[in-house]
Amino acid sequence: MQSSFSDYSYLSVRDVCEMLQLNRSTIYRQVKQGIFPQPTKIGKSSRWKFAEIKAFLDQQPQGVN
Repeated sequence: MQSSFSDYSYLSVRDVCEMLQLNRSTIYRQVKQGIFPQPTKIGKSSRWKFAEIKAFLDQQPQGVN
């Protein structure tokens, strides 16, 4: 995954949605189900560590082409 984010970056839900091509409700539903990493609350905003998103993606099975 090529990105302009460093491992120490915090991503907004919009960033995560764009990166994974998922909608906001899917992200939050998967968080609630324990599938997707929990966000960190910064003020009223939810943020995800880029390194945690990368680790999550690395654990996912790869599709068969």
